[in-house]
Amino acid sequence: MATYIAVLERESTTLWSVFFPDLPGCTSAGQTYGEAIDGASTALRLWIEDALSKGETLTAPSTAEVIAVELEANSIEGELLTVPLISNASR
Repeated sequence: MATYIAVLERESTTLWSVFFPDLPGCTSAGQTYGEAIDGASTALRLWIEDALSKGETLTAPSTAEVIAVELEANSIEGELLTVPLISNASR
């Protein structure tokens, strides 16, 4: 099963956001930590399904170490999450 690294950030006292550095535009948010994480799984699945339906080729996901270096270089703070890609077929 493929997994992707997401970055979880606290935006305010009432909002958490998630983005996938490897997947431009693949984001999620929630009012709680749990909602943001749950949304991340759905966002990942939908982003991948859309890209594949358009015939796009997916590159291998970056490692957490590579993403951590990129975040530090760009002064971005956040918690790294490993999010498994769960397809509709396996639900």
